[in-house]
Amino acid sequence: MVAVHLRKRSQKKKEQIKGVAPDASAGDLIDSIAEKEERLVTDERKKEQMDLIDSFEEKPIRLPREQMEVQPDLPDLSEKSTHLNDSMFSESFAKLLVKQNKKQEAIEIYRKLILKFPKKKTYFADQIEKLKA
Repeated sequence: MVAVHLRKRSQKKKEQIKGVAPDASAGDLIDSIAEKEERLVTDERKKEQMDLIDSFEEKPIRLPREQMEVQPDLPDLSEKSTHLNDSMFSESFAKLLVKQNKKQEAIEIYRKLILKFPKKKTYFADQIEKLKA
């Protein structure tokens, strides 16, 4: 009886050392092995990723001299926004130009506003005269 008890006890210790519960069934054993393999795979992937990051940090990034000297021919995207179009003309915009001391541009806008709003012709003409004085 003591020998049987000692064998069971040593069996339990061996299984604990292996990471398996003493009363584990075959399904539990397979599940635990699968979990361990999964952890190993994810650990390997993490190690590969970290190695890749480390190797990238170590390598200097250099372009060939020819590529550094070539200036790409890109269109000027700001050009559209700097030209006045009819939708931008307003009395407020003309007042803003006056405050910025751009009187000639404000006069031009007031002239276009006379054509756009003929009922306010006298008001805009008065503003033009004030700016010319």
